[in-house]
Amino acid sequence: MPLVRSRTKAAFVVALLYAAALPAGAQIPSAQGLYRAVPFDLTGGRAASLGGAMVSRADDNTTAWWNPAGTGPLERMTIIGANLSVTSPHSRYVGDVYRTMAATDPANPTLDALERFIDLGTRMPRDSRGVATPLRAGAAPSLFVNAGNVGLFAVGGATACAVYDVTDEIRAGQRRVSMESIIGALALAEVGASYSVRSGEFDIGIAVKDIEGYYLGASSAIRIVDAAPADGFDAGDTTVTEERPAVSLEAVGRAVGVDIGFIKRNSPSTQIGVVVRNINRPTLRLVDVSGVATEELTLGPQVDVGVTKRLDRHVNVSAELHNALFANGGGPSLHIGLEYRVSGSSSLRFGVNRGTPSLGLGFRVGGLHLDAAVGIGDDPFAALGAHLSF
Repeated sequence: MPLVRSRTKAAFVVALLYAAALPAGAQIPSAQGLYRAVPFDLTGGRAASLGGAMVSRADDNTTAWWNPAGTGPLERMTIIGANLSVTSPHSRYVGDVYRTMAATDPANPTLDALERFIDLGTRMPRDSRGVATPLRAGAAPSLFVNAGNVGLFAVGGATACAVYDVTDEIRAGQRRVSMESIIGALALAEVGASYSVRSGEFDIGIAVKDIEGYYLGASSAIRIVDAAPADGFDAGDTTVTEERPAVSLEAVGRAVGVDIGFIKRNSPSTQIGVVVRNINRPTLRLVDVSGVATEELTLGPQVDVGVTKRLDRHVNVSAELHNALFANGGGPSLHIGLEYRVSGSSSLRFGVNRGTPSLGLGFRVGGLHLDAAVGIGDDPFAALGAHLSF
């Protein structure tokens, strides 16, 4: 077993070196397909613990991004707030990539590899004839400053998925290794400002943001035949054949997006929130290092709605539907959050984010607020947040 694993790794190195010199031509995951996998719903340590149900809450340092209408009602000024959320290598987002690609580009041969990848992720083969190494991860860092009706924010989101499908067998005295690799990554950064006004029982807000995107895609399929397996992968008796044209693409782009938000207070204990993200339908024209436009990433308007109810002085609960109008190739997702205030300085939190349960804690020491959250089950994540206010 150790010998087989060692040789498989050696074959992988050979394949990488070979693929680096191949001309472009293979299809790879598109930026549009990857967009739905970016974990923006984990923006903020408190938001992550509450299942991302923050559109109707809009009551902490992250509200400038979650719902720009909420900056006006904030009672405290946030000097600075920082958050980081990270999904595990076994997250749901590769499934989002697959479903989006299947809906928008059903003829893309990459779907076949992703389909096998999803299957391998649940039944990881451990025998000496096959190796599968799934990688699925995401991150959502953010930074906020709020003062009165104005909020400033810098929110990032990134996702990556990769397929390494290896078949290693001995046939007719020859060692045959088939290797397929598909890599897709997309990172977005939104930097902007929000402003809100209050009119009676309504709060209305707008956010204008600069959106920058980084896209990476690569794909190759290689067959390695070793005529004399006993010698290892010796150059004299090893041939490398391209089974599918390889491609590697790196591109960047930017655009300006506009979000609008509404909050209606039905009673002192109930409020409804609505936000329309990217209402102007910004399009990032992704350009590679040579200055050639490779593709466009269009962010269609996304409508998120929800309601928050304070049950008593200790407990409040939120229920929200995000992407209610099926924007960007995705469907609606349910987000539920419950917060129990143990005291004036500590809280327990529970949430459900697209089927993933979450738990969290919140502490306050003077003007310093600390938040922590974990997602449990099949799609785990971890999130931390801190902000200073007065």
